[in-house]
Amino acid sequence: MIDLSMFDDTVVAIGEKYTFAGVLKEFFGEICETNYWRSEEHTQKPYLNDYMKRIIPLIDDHDSKTIDEYTYEDYRQVIQKLEDQSYSPERIVHFMRLIDAVTSMAHTKLGVVNVLWGTIFELPEIIDADEKIKELLKLKKSLTVKQEIAIYRLLTEKVDMDGEYFGVYLMLIAGLRDGEACGVDYADLKQSYGEEDFHVLLVYKTVESKEHRLVSSGKTKNADRIIPIPDPVYNFLMKRKKHIAEKLCLGEEELDAYP
Repeated sequence: MIDLSMFDDTVVAIGEKYTFAGVLKEFFGEICETNYWRSEEHTQKPYLNDYMKRIIPLIDDHDSKTIDEYTYEDYRQVIQKLEDQSYSPERIVHFMRLIDAVTSMAHTKLGVVNVLWGTIFELPEIIDADEKIKELLKLKKSLTVKQEIAIYRLLTEKVDMDGEYFGVYLMLIAGLRDGEACGVDYADLKQSYGEEDFHVLLVYKTVESKEHRLVSSGKTKNADRIIPIPDPVYNFLMKRKKHIAEKLCLGEEELDAYP
């Protein structure tokens, strides 16, 4: 259990209401679990340090106002102060997520309105000191329909594509995360499931990004799943399997344990 004694000199409650720091302390374990901060060394300790040394000191009246008294503008001012300290855009986004983790938990546990819900924290501009060029950093979490179709057409032209591209194909077709795409093998592709006669892919393994280890399950408790595979996709996968078998001079049955 992580040491929370650093809160001893911090105001965590005013009357019967929690401050921002109070919500963080009271529900820190659940905040970690909700946001998958499961490593004490790599996430919990450094993130708690960011809260205590970088975020909370910049919240106006953090020791005399309760969390339900803050507005979006108050948190936006905190981000502005951090931007003025010349943190990288990636760090700024990290700080935004840390703030949102607390306001979201306050809403879940205490019914406090999450003033950040439905808002967008604008990302700072990156300034090239030499070229004096400003560019706006944008986060893109998904592709357009046209982009997905274009990628699908590109990736279904050749069965002898490099493994990296084939991983992208699996991610696109089956909705896999990158670690899951690295973890599936041909034995996970089944002719039928139960009494139904259609092809499925069993997803129950993933490759950890840092340790590069194959482990069971995935990022969330819903990671294990069974994905139906359409016949055209199945046929393409079988052509790929045959190509790999010929390349390695192996029988196709021997490839079941291959990714």
